[in-house]
Amino acid sequence: MVVGSGLLANTFATFKDNEDVIIFASGVSNSACVDSEQFKRELNLVAKYKTSKKLFVYFSTSSIEDPFLKGSLYIKHKLEIEFYVKDNFKRYLIVRLPNVVGKTKNPNTLINFVYNCVQREEKINIQLKASRYLIDVADIFSYLYKLIVNEPELNKTVNLIIAEKLPMLKIVESFEEHLGKNIEKEILPNAGGDYLLEVDNIFNKYGISDLVNGKEYLDNLIDKYYPVC
Repeated sequence: MVVGSGLLANTFATFKDNEDVIIFASGVSNSACVDSEQFKRELNLVAKYKTSKKLFVYFSTSSIEDPFLKGSLYIKHKLEIEFYVKDNFKRYLIVRLPNVVGKTKNPNTLINFVYNCVQREEKINIQLKASRYLIDVADIFSYLYKLIVNEPELNKTVNLIIAEKLPMLKIVESFEEHLGKNIEKEILPNAGGDYLLEVDNIFNKYGISDLVNGKEYLDNLIDKYYPVC
């Protein structure tokens, strides 16, 4: 069963008719959200499945580890959902994801935002101390499929990290290079948060032992999802 209709839900469509797994992909995805009604909607929707005996897969965020975002309503909400899932579901897997990249028109994703700014040659503010981890939605499916099929009784929280973190300035410059643009950038020297994530040991047996080069990973993502017309 798949709950949701966005990028993650479509990626996990193969689980739509699965009678042993619930892929919950209908959460608040915009980290800038401050709408309590949206947070309440997600919690109420999660609660609908608490009596299920199926494996409940919930997508949280690795930004929980970001000290700069620690006090945000979005992070507090994600932690609330994590605690709720742990307390109310007999079988669960909470997956903390970095910034997801894939084919989507959602303007609120980090990479879509950067791409649109560079493509339109709009000025962008860059927090100099901010770094971000990125992950291809296809990689999310690849590794979680193996985990769900082989270890359905996990009942744990995992970080799914593939590539090294990249400074936001480097991410913007990569899009400039790719699109042949040079946009105006306002550098905020003392702004932004930085944090370190490691590969969760559970993924070692499935081929993730060390993080891949972040710049190469980003360049491949840009070529894959943002081809120059």
